[in-house]
Amino acid sequence: KCLSDTRYVELSNSITNMINKDWVQFPQLRYAIPQLFSGAVIMDGSSALLLNVLGPYGRLRTDDAHFERRTKSAVHQLSFPRKENKYGWITTVAVQDDNTTKLKIGFLTCNLLVTSSLRISSIST
Repeated sequence: KCLSDTRYVELSNSITNMINKDWVQFPQLRYAIPQLFSGAVIMDGSSALLLNVLGPYGRLRTDDAHFERRTKSAVHQLSFPRKENKYGWITTVAVQDDNTTKLKIGFLTCNLLVTSSLRISSIST
């Protein structure tokens, strides 16, 4: 299937509000959210990134044993959204961890670690 034949929908506040629901009350979100973002395209100016595989992580220890620990030394790398934007309470951040850069998509209740992606460009370099 060609990317140009695929219909994409821009992320909305209503979708972000659904994603930000509590994982204890809605445990199915742990599985639904990565499926929602698989195949998504993140645009930044003329650059684009196609997301293939994402790993979900809860914000709290009670939700997920692999929750994002908040330390003073890494506060600038947290994936927790600091303010609401046009898509709602969501942020993207590139984090330096284990001698590599990792892309995370952060929500109020969870974050997604992008484990497989593809840069989309009309010019090959």
